[in-house]
Amino acid sequence: MTFRALVVDDEAGVRYTIAQILRDAGLAVVTAENGVDGLARAREEPFDLVVSDLRMAPMDGLELLEHLRAEQPDLRVILITAHGSERLAVEAIRRGAYDYFKKPFELDELLAVTRRALEAVRLARENEQLRGESALGQSLIFTSPAMSRLAGLVRRGAPRGARARRGAGGGGD
Repeated sequence: MTFRALVVDDEAGVRYTIAQILRDAGLAVVTAENGVDGLARAREEPFDLVVSDLRMAPMDGLELLEHLRAEQPDLRVILITAHGSERLAVEAIRRGAYDYFKKPFELDELLAVTRRALEAVRLARENEQLRGESALGQSLIFTSPAMSRLAGLVRRGAPRGARARRGAGGGGD
């Protein structure tokens, strides 16, 4: 699964650096030079992650965050600023930022935060898929009594079989 990231920063060098770091980590990356452009991009195509500068004009990172979270509540947004304070970090998290850190940032710091955010995206998608599969399995209606019994056996037997294999001490399938 290839994750998609949007990098929004009004400084071309910072935008390029962050985009390259994320590309090297295997993400598909799109860039925007300000919050207005970033919001337009996010409305045009889906992203899993947004990494945005905090201080930009005409729309700053907090305003961008609010628009993105209102339109896409599950989107992970990471804010970065050169003018950081503890109060600002708390405010960003309170408004829904996934994380917040200051420039200059360490490569490892950006990658660690990005990996955590994308793992949260992956788990949320997996959870959604499992809920859908579970709902589908419970809603199937069989006209044949034999098929209905078979579906019941599969539902009851799969978890038991998985536990039995783990408990057998082998698992060398």
